[in-house]
Amino acid sequence: MREALLISYHFPPMGGSGVQRAAKLAKYLPCAGWRAHVICGVHRHYPLRDESLLDEVDSRFVRPVAGFEPAGIARRVGALLNDGVRAWAIEDRICWRIERLVQAARVPEREALWTPLAIRAARSLVKAAPIEAVVTTSPPHAVHLVGRHLKRRLGLPWIADLRDPMTDNFTLAGGSRMSCGYARWFENMVVREADRIVVTCPELGEQLADRHGPAVAARIVAIPNGYDPSDRPARAARRDDRFVLVHAGSFYRQQSIEPILLAFRELWIRRPDVRGRIAFRVAGALSAAQRAFVRESDEGFLELAGYRSHSEAIGEMASANALLLTVPAVEGGRYCIPAKTFEYLAFGGHIIAWVHEGTSLAQALHDAGGCTRVEVPTPSGWGAAIEACFDQWRTGSLSRARNMAVVERFRRDRLAAKFADIIEACVGSGPRLTIDATVFGSVEAA
Repeated sequence: MREALLISYHFPPMGGSGVQRAAKLAKYLPCAGWRAHVICGVHRHYPLRDESLLDEVDSRFVRPVAGFEPAGIARRVGALLNDGVRAWAIEDRICWRIERLVQAARVPEREALWTPLAIRAARSLVKAAPIEAVVTTSPPHAVHLVGRHLKRRLGLPWIADLRDPMTDNFTLAGGSRMSCGYARWFENMVVREADRIVVTCPELGEQLADRHGPAVAARIVAIPNGYDPSDRPARAARRDDRFVLVHAGSFYRQQSIEPILLAFRELWIRRPDVRGRIAFRVAGALSAAQRAFVRESDEGFLELAGYRSHSEAIGEMASANALLLTVPAVEGGRYCIPAKTFEYLAFGGHIIAWVHEGTSLAQALHDAGGCTRVEVPTPSGWGAAIEACFDQWRTGSLSRARNMAVVERFRRDRLAAKFADIIEACVGSGPRLTIDATVFGSVEAA
């Protein structure tokens, strides 16, 4: 078994979609001949926790590191106290106060304060184990500082995995000059120095290649997120008395719940026959800004289930009559492929989706089948698609059929094997790899 180092700030028992890629790589890379030693953040102030994900990984090869970021300092102080309740209260107060100082100092990414101790832990691990390569997966971008250090100082091949865009991220719209400049610096550093750049979206790979030139293009590989067959839930009974549309995950910023709520309200008024027979269930957290869109009168159709663990979220998908999928309706949304898409395809039923035309995501949904396309991401566009699916459900004609040959391309174990190919290519024992935009997320030997 060969050994690689995986740097991911977010890792179980932290929860949410951001931990899945790293956790599944740690789980399945050994099946492809590479053991992953993991260095990750550790604190109790990440808003999402999922203890069940600890069963996914071998804790013997996970090294949590508390750094100098606010939550890391609070964790270090709390560890000095024996009283659990008292320690948590003190941690909370310390974290809150340091957080305010960091915000006042306009630090663009607090996790950058984690990297010095992460680098120290990584150097120690490389001395103790026969590590042949390092993989860094972001966000946060700061994790790539660890990969750059290990390449520069110890000569390790470095693979930078970009789960989200850096400068093309839709969340930067309207951001400060400092945050935009920070993202540009990191992107330039990664494309200049990493031996391979892995992206989850082929369009992002093409954008980086166009911006940085052919030398960078030759080092870009697209590997999407995916689904784990072992996560398949026991057969879940779907409701026959109501049409339940489920959205798994959070709404935020340009991915707003508002147009969906407006669509339901209009349908509620225009179609009295749907009352009591249709529900919109949100299996995810809502921020205060998103909750502001909710009215008391929405309780007739709206169910706010709150944050769900990964296994619970998949259960929600499996029991739904239909699933809602949307990406930001801005240019940067073309580079956004929600990780839940592949679990929707593998475990869920019919999908009602708005995605950008001509993208790999749109093609994957078309090829997999069982999807209703929303023409425009407006209340009327969503309303027309929801109403059509409700009427099909009522007559028993709503399709749940999937082309499983397409879906199985996104199995986590197969994608981890492609990641192993990239590691082997970087250490000089595998084929040269390039992006292939003709097949979503494929990796081909050149």
